[in-house]
Amino acid sequence: LNPGAPLLNALHGDIAPADLLDCGLYDPAAKHPDVRRWLDAEAYAAHDHHHHGHGHHHHHDPSRHDARIHSFCLSFDEPLPWDGISTWLEVLTMTRGESVLRIKGILNLEGQDLPIAIHGVQHLFHPPARLAAWPRRADGTEDRTSRLVFILRDLDRAVVEKGLAAFAESARQQREVASGAAR
Repeated sequence: LNPGAPLLNALHGDIAPADLLDCGLYDPAAKHPDVRRWLDAEAYAAHDHHHHGHGHHHHHDPSRHDARIHSFCLSFDEPLPWDGISTWLEVLTMTRGESVLRIKGILNLEGQDLPIAIHGVQHLFHPPARLAAWPRRADGTEDRTSRLVFILRDLDRAVVEKGLAAFAESARQQREVASGAAR
């Protein structure tokens, strides 16, 4: 189901507990989030579906499962509006929660200095978590790209992309109208 999940071998149940327990966002030994390992966006596509503020689309599905289940990663260079993203996530999980096998992501939000981690399954979404620092690229610079990883059943990728874009744009337009009215 999850192309980003590591495969572990256990012979007659013999496996190191750390291999099973240390697999979340936080690395207990380092006491800081291991964002790149947790998100593992590269496992979901030969190349990311990257948004540069235009309507350019690629369709890839590296899923290793049946035709009803799709996994993909969406990436965004520009900061996203939290009001639009959170409303979209709420609507998606309320209306299509049974189709949401997993969503996880690192978000660069408008007006925020630090990244926000989100994750949820079906109708259950955990509270967003503010991370202490941005993930680093190989050259040491901050990687402020938003990435959302989806594992969905019977839900078309295009529906997700269109819904996310519509809610984000609506939030931006509402903010522009409100700021114009305040003048």
